[in-house]
Amino acid sequence: MPEQMLLAALSAADGELEYARFTGERIADGRFYGAEFRSVEFVDCVFTGCNLANTGFYHCTFTACDVSGCNLSDSYWKNCVLTDCKGDRANFSGARFRDTRLTGGSFFFAGFSKAVFDGCRLENALFREAAFPEVKLKKTRLHGLDLTRGDFFHTPLKGMDLSDCELAGLMVSETFSELKGAKVSYGQAVDIAALLGVKFE
Repeated sequence: MPEQMLLAALSAADGELEYARFTGERIADGRFYGAEFRSVEFVDCVFTGCNLANTGFYHCTFTACDVSGCNLSDSYWKNCVLTDCKGDRANFSGARFRDTRLTGGSFFFAGFSKAVFDGCRLENALFREAAFPEVKLKKTRLHGLDLTRGDFFHTPLKGMDLSDCELAGLMVSETFSELKGAKVSYGQAVDIAALLGVKFE
């Protein structure tokens, strides 16, 4: 019944769903374009091949959920909490995250092109080879992230504390302007130097 309720509420144009809880649901090939979730809790739910583009999430929580490979482009997240979720290869291009917290989980190869993070906190998650080109980071904290080979082309990191993040192989523009004003540790300076072509004997 919960799955049918979810599909019925959101399959209609501009569908809305609020004050609901879903546990262990498996949704395949769902098309919820433009839907809105308000105060909805998802626990151990898996979305496979779903189109969640332009979807709005307000005061929602996701715990141990999987949206890998799903389309979440231009989605909107406000006051949400994502804990130990998986979004490998998911498309978050143009998404807007406001006052949202993401803790744990993996987002390998996920795309965040031109996304906006405002008042957010991302911590202890894996973003290896994820793409963050032309992203705007406002009052956002990055803590304990694995950003190995992450793409930050034309994403200013000024004022960001990256001192406890993994930055090996970080991809930026030829001028390295993205890293200007970012805070890094002495150990990370070696990785940064490698980007600049500096060799240590």
